[in-house]
Amino acid sequence: MKTKKEIKATFKDLDKRLIEAEKEFKKIKKISKQLKDFSKKMKVIEDYYHTDWLEDREVLLKKNEDKFYTTSEDAIWNLSTDYYQERIKLLKQLTKEFTFFNRKSCKISYKICG
Repeated sequence: MKTKKEIKATFKDLDKRLIEAEKEFKKIKKISKQLKDFSKKMKVIEDYYHTDWLEDREVLLKKNEDKFYTTSEDAIWNLSTDYYQERIKLLKQLTKEFTFFNRKSCKISYKICG
């Protein structure tokens, strides 16, 4: 059995962690919004890249007016593939954490899981 001192130390440690977690969660919510905004930007870029980009780029190349960063063959492709890989990492991390949370909850309370 734990002593009263050990229990207090546990709660003191949890208080510190919870306060830090609440601050960090505010940052995570901002990041979540930034990710949503970023996804919208990438959709516009990728939609154009997979439709009119090549043809429009050729028009500029023929007239030697291809001085835009987005006329680069690699710029859009590299960012798009990097973004794809990062989304996979995020999904794996979130899935792992979600699965872990549900297993722990089931062990704590059968009512939560049915």
